[in-house]
Amino acid sequence: MTSFARFVRDFAALSLILALVTAARAGTVTLSLSEGERVADTVTVTARVTGFEDAGVREVVFQIDGKERATDSSIPYTLNWDTLDDSDGQHRVAAIATDMNGATARAEVTVVVDNELSKGAEHHARIALEAMGSKDIERATRHARRAIKIDASNLSAARALAAIHRAAKQYDSAIGLLEQAAIPDDDTEARMELAALYVLRGDAGETMDALVMGARSAMDQAQKAMQARLRALKPDATALEKGDAAFAVRDWTGAVRAYQTAGDPATAELGAVNRLLLAYARAGRRRDCDLLLR
Repeated sequence: MTSFARFVRDFAALSLILALVTAARAGTVTLSLSEGERVADTVTVTARVTGFEDAGVREVVFQIDGKERATDSSIPYTLNWDTLDDSDGQHRVAAIATDMNGATARAEVTVVVDNELSKGAEHHARIALEAMGSKDIERATRHARRAIKIDASNLSAARALAAIHRAAKQYDSAIGLLEQAAIPDDDTEARMELAALYVLRGDAGETMDALVMGARSAMDQAQKAMQARLRALKPDATALEKGDAAFAVRDWTGAVRAYQTAGDPATAELGAVNRLLLAYARAGRRRDCDLLLR
């Protein structure tokens, strides 16, 4: 065997060894999700990369159904997947790791998203409110988010989730939920909650303009709530109830008329007399104020 022949033989053997070593060092990716696993709400997907220790990992790209959702370049490589962004049913989750030399490795699994959306918005809204009552904030948040995913105008779910955001001082998120919800004309509670949020956001602002704007928005909602309360008065409502409802919507004449039916000021309860006096003052009836004070 000539020297050249021996060189060719040895070179081929060396190439084979290098190929085997390279193959042994090929990168692998392992996902924290298993094939066929059922997931819901927000899930943290972790990708474990091995075999790229020499070159180092440049990045890991996460995909859902072939579309990129996130890229991570530091350990642990994770994706916070909000499954409510996707429909219930099967979805393909993939993680593609790339090292500093451009080599890639990937892992894929099919999972089943099951947020029980077919049960309807009212089902999840009811559970959310029950959870709020028992101070189970995590459960309330899960089901309120599901209800709003189904129907963004669902008032029960919006109120539950808005209360959670309010507690965390996330006023913009809370206001956005209630503004998007379908608040009936005869509602008073949700409107007063929205009014309070406007005030809190204005107070948390850094300018006087923010405070004034918050106060104006709050007044608008409070007026609508008071008007709803006035419309909801029953025929057998007391004179004070009728007067208070009229006073709340700044109907001074209506308030005077209602308070006057509470009885003779000489014998009526002090609270009724004081209300009538204040209504007179608001209506600009100074002479009646003087007469009542005598």
